[in-house]
Amino acid sequence: TGGRAELCAAAGLRSSAFPRRSRQAASREPSLLAEALSPMMGERQSHINSLFLNEESSKRLGKGGRGQRFRHAWEKQAARARKQMYAITRESIKIFFQRHAFVLLTISSVLLGITLAMALRPYRMTYRQVKYFSFPGELLMRMLQMLVLPLIVSSLITAEMEEILRL
Repeated sequence: TGGRAELCAAAGLRSSAFPRRSRQAASREPSLLAEALSPMMGERQSHINSLFLNEESSKRLGKGGRGQRFRHAWEKQAARARKQMYAITRESIKIFFQRHAFVLLTISSVLLGITLAMALRPYRMTYRQVKYFSFPGELLMRMLQMLVLPLIVSSLITAEMEEILRL
């Protein structure tokens, strides 16, 4: 512990700020180090989460053939999907809708517009009624033009200035 106190003093820290490790944690460190270094040292490690790299699954299947391996992989994927379905809660659904609200609203708006267009097509609407429905679309297009046109003009000016400065 004298070395630890010297290191803490050199770093300007109090040695009492860091708790001492228990003997159990200290004895566990070599095994953790061995686990971390084993792939680097050439020892094979079984890949539990992978369908294709799991050595035990290939040994179990043996020479069963491609169809049997495919069925096994399909059953494993189905079990994983079933497990995920049971993990869905109200909270996870709420979080999904909060994260993807903008995309969901955009898609629903497009679908609503298509539905309204198809539903109102048979009716003979006057010019004024058509303008009422086209007004929000016109606003959107003009707002996009207000954003895009200044960007295009500024990029053209910047490109022209770079060309002048090269001469």
